[in-house]
Amino acid sequence: MADNEGFRNDWATKDFYQVLGVAKDASAADIKKAYRKLARANHPDSNPGDDAKHETFKAVAEAYDVVGDEAKRAKYDEFRSLQARGGFGPGMGGGFGGGGGGGQQGPLVLPGTYTVSLLVDGKVVDSKPMKVVIDPANQMTDLQRRRYYDVAMDLHEMQRKGNEVAAALTPMQAQLTEIEGKSASLPPDIKAQFDAVNKEWATVKEKWGVAPPPPPAGGGGGGRGGPPPNPNDVLARAGTVKAGMMAFYDVPSDSLSKSYTDVKAAMPKAIAETNAWLVKATALSNSLKKMNLTLTVPAPIK
Repeated sequence: MADNEGFRNDWATKDFYQVLGVAKDASAADIKKAYRKLARANHPDSNPGDDAKHETFKAVAEAYDVVGDEAKRAKYDEFRSLQARGGFGPGMGGGFGGGGGGGQQGPLVLPGTYTVSLLVDGKVVDSKPMKVVIDPANQMTDLQRRRYYDVAMDLHEMQRKGNEVAAALTPMQAQLTEIEGKSASLPPDIKAQFDAVNKEWATVKEKWGVAPPPPPAGGGGGGRGGPPPNPNDVLARAGTVKAGMMAFYDVPSDSLSKSYTDVKAAMPKAIAETNAWLVKATALSNSLKKMNLTLTVPAPIK
């Protein structure tokens, strides 16, 4: 459990007021009364063999230890307030950085003392020093810890890059769909060029999770849930591996390590194949200009 200048990382995911069943502005007397009632009802001596009540008793005791103490409660309330405004987040290192699209977790930080700032409209309105230490229960060596950090940051960068690629490619979906509707009137050589590029587009967009165009209005809604994960979608794969890596601060399993190695190799290959397709799409764009049709092609991926 990390201690960050009086803050604890686990506070990000624990609502002690909810555990005690009281409001956030409850008086000290009300908090004490709620604690005593719950402690009596769930005390191990009164509930031998009832593991659920034993766990509840421990949670209630932990909650009261914090919000039943005036100084700790002040720190807890401050932490939760900063978290609600974006200053901290759950997990090792809290809310440092962004994790790419979809609200995924941001990168981790190594042990040390950091300054965490709350920004509003680009201006720093509050700053706090935060010391990040290692949970004593964690058994990783320094070398394993560094390796874990490097892998997590690498996955974060892969996801960031993949999101940039997907954002750049997405507008092409609508353009190609529109041109396809007019392709029958194209000269044979340009139509053949378009058909080849459009066919390859199906493979390219799959690598980055570019969504297909929406169905026509009034179309069927389909079944519940989305399609299964696409193994060819390297962006989704990177996100899945990153989520698995960050779910537990521990030595990655062999399976997870292999998934990381696989997606690390797949990402540059997907970028190279996409860049090769962009060259063809640029040539098609130049041909379409002769027919007063526009196809805006993004720059090659660096």
